[in-house]
Amino acid sequence: MKYIKCIGYSLIINISLLFILLFIVSIFSYFNIVNNKLLSILFIIIPIISTLSSNIYLGNKVHSKGYIEGLKHGIIFILILLILNLMLYRCINIKNIIYYGIFILSSILGSMIGINIKRKS
Repeated sequence: MKYIKCIGYSLIINISLLFILLFIVSIFSYFNIVNNKLLSILFIIIPIISTLSSNIYLGNKVHSKGYIEGLKHGIIFILILLILNLMLYRCINIKNIIYYGIFILSSILGSMIGINIKRKS
């Protein structure tokens, strides 16, 4: 039960951080503070940062094998995004697959960093 709670908190951190950062960037875009080129880069980097930070939390809470925990969390998050993508756009292209692969890699990296931070403390 504790394990499911850790994954749930990590997903909540991931989604809430994602919405908060994208909301801030949307406000900057609305007032023309950020140009379009930087905006497209931020829309790629922000989900990666949110996934990385939530998996650092998850890695801090688990005891070993952070890469497997990150992979599990990444797959759960990818499935959520995949279902939303299929409901809204009804298609998957190679760009989305590469994007999802980057999410999984940042998820694994975040959990590994979280395990190492816990061990050093």
